[in-house]
Order: sequence, then structure tokens, then C-alpha cells
Amino acid sequence: MTDDRELLKGSLAAPRIGLVVSYLPIDNKKSHLFVVAGFIEAIACAYKNFSVMLLIANDDQNLIKQGRAGTWKRKYTNKNYTAALTKLIIEILGSEIAENVTVKVVNDASARIHKSIKLINGYNPHILFFWGGLYACKVLQRVMYKRYPIGFCFFNIKNPVDENADIYITRNIDQQVTGPHDPTKCVYQPVVFKPRENEYSYPVDYVKKSTDELTITTVISGERLAEAFRSYTKARLDSFFTIFSRHKNVRWVFVGPNTPSKILLCDPRFSQLRDQNRIEIIKKEHQLCAFLRHCDLYVHLPDIVGGGGGVNMARSESVATLCFIGSDACGAQIPEAIYSEDKDFFSAISFYIENQDERIALGKKVREYVITNNSSEAVSAKMRNSISTALANYWARQSFASNELSLPKE
Repeated sequence: MTDDRELLKGSLAAPRIGLVVSYLPIDNKKSHLFVVAGFIEAIACAYKNFSVMLLIANDDQNLIKQGRAGTWKRKYTNKNYTAALTKLIIEILGSEIAENVTVKVVNDASARIHKSIKLINGYNPHILFFWGGLYACKVLQRVMYKRYPIGFCFFNIKNPVDENADIYITRNIDQQVTGPHDPTKCVYQPVVFKPRENEYSYPVDYVKKSTDELTITTVISGERLAEAFRSYTKARLDSFFTIFSRHKNVRWVFVGPNTPSKILLCDPRFSQLRDQNRIEIIKKEHQLCAFLRHCDLYVHLPDIVGGGGGVNMARSESVATLCFIGSDACGAQIPEAIYSEDKDFFSAISFYIENQDERIALGKKVREYVITNNSSEAVSAKMRNSISTALANYWARQSFASNELSLPKE
């Protein structure tokens, strides 16, 4: 049993931790599943003895509002979903960590809140982490806030903030969170970075169209790149296209967009450059690490939501990587390669195009930086501090509401 005094101090030896999300897609990308799995791995770094209940709560109000619930509700009733999710957790985390993880799925949407509460109370966690964004469980989080310490986790930087939380876990070290909450409760929680081991290789001419080409790459799936370009001012778009007029050997490859035509419609210069083979849009690349290995520069453009996976692959391959401030990709980025002004950002792109030695040196530095700052030791210390802070904030609000602390029953 957990020692009550230990819980009050916020220093748990063997915590029970609940991770609650409305739904986790298990499609080919599995990007959100990797985010949750990375968080579990961070817990494993911090505690030798721990248990995690991953609860798929089916509290899908956001999906209903967006008209997407119908499609996904059919997956909720899929009897194989729990088994498939459990299998993927084992594959991603390995059996040693995964044996501490229990997956629970609430299939009955009509009684989702009642059944989720019953599962949570039966597990009796020391802390509950709720995930934001499309897969948030706002109703359940509001109910559980009265009884348990609550952490709010961002899937990406654009997630709306829920005020019912004792701590806010960001994925971006410079993230400025706005909303009805105390900003001192925001903490950046890194996850372990492991350079990807990929023995697959491409010949250089698979990536480059000519021997003197300098290849810039941006990886982002869906329609998010087109959405970002549509949000750009004329001045920002002009700065982007100036890269091509200033550097005749540059070819920019966008990997992941579902509908290339949406990008081309943002500005006629996209089509012109595509016709000149200076812009290429690839819907899917199955061996992305092998592809990035032959790229010269990786650029995470302004206003792109998500995209951390591609950036991390570039870092794994020691590709010089530049990020614009306020993106999810900045979380593990070396500070000297994060830019907050358009002028500085696009000037940096030109600088690294023109200076090969500096470009190679930056590639090595971004790789070393993320390995050091996202080591098991660094992740462990941050996770312990995050949970201790959440517990302290929980007891502060409990004591404010009542002079007597009533611990959850063991």
C-alpha cells in the first residue's frame, strides 16, 4: 500500500498512473499512439516499480461536434481493438515496460462516463493524465478533478486548454499556453530520444535529381502544410520563394501531404517550381530515414501543427534541422536553431544552403543535443518533478476547499 505521508510529499515509490484518452487510432501512422507510448516510457524511466492503466474512455464529444464520431464508433465495437492496441503497446515499448501497462476500453458509448468512473475508482490511481485535442475527455476530466490529481497532456501545441488540471504537460519547451489556468503549472516533459536504427539505404540518385542539387525536406502528413501556407502573409510567402530565386540548386521535397493540389492552389509559384522540378510533393515515403539520409537540410516551416516524427528522423540522420518557434518540433530542438522572426528564419535557411561545413556541423549538434537532453536520466528527473508538482497542487486545492485532507482509499 502507498504510504499516505509519501503521497502527501509528492514522492511516490510505486505510483499507479491513469492515462485517459477518448480514442487512439491504430492506423498505419500510429502517430498519437507513439506520443502516448513515449509518455509511458518516460514514466518507466522515472520509476522502477509502477503501473499504468491506459483507458480508452469513448468520451468523444469533440468527435461528435466534428461529425467524425460515426466512423470511429464502429471501431469502438470492434472486439479486436483492445487486443490490437495491447499488441502495439508491447511492440513499441517492449515486453519489460508493457507488462506494467493495462489497456481498458469502454465500448458502451451510452454508459461511457459511468463505466469509466467505475474503472478508474477500481484502479484508484495516484494521478490521472488526460489528453487534449481531438481525443480529449472533457466531461470525465471534469468529474475526476474533484477526486484525483489531474494532469493535462497536449497532443499538439494547438490543443485548447482545460482548466480542470493540476499540471499541464507540454511537448514544447517554449510553448506559451493561454487559458483559464495558472501558467506556473505548465511544465515541459521530454520523452526518451533513441536514434532510429535503419539499415535500409537508397542510392543518392533516388533522392537527388542532379549531382549539384541541394535538397531541403519538410515532412508533414495530411493537409496541414497547405493549411500553413494558406495562413502565410504575402511577405512570408515571398520570403519562402526567394530561397528558390537566390539559390538555383535548391530543390524542396514535401513528404506526406494527402492532396498536393491544395498546396499548388496556395500560390501560382508552387506550380511553376513543381514544373521546373524544384518542388516535389510525395504523398508517402516508406523508408523515410533512408530518404532523409541524403537530404542536406530539414526545415520545419512556420505554423505547422505536429510533425515531430519527421524532425526526429532528420535528427537521427544528423541532418541540419531548422525550426520556427511555437511548433511541436521545437521541444527537443537545439536553441540556436529555433527562430522567432521570419527574417532570421529565412536568412538562416540561406546561410546553411551556402555554408556546407556549418550545415554538417549543425547536423551533428542537433543529433547530440537531442540525445543528451532527452536521455533516460533527463526524462526521469522531469517526470518525477512533474508528478510531484501535480500532487502538491492537488493537495493545495484540496486544503483550500477543506481543512481536512481525505486521501483516496487504498
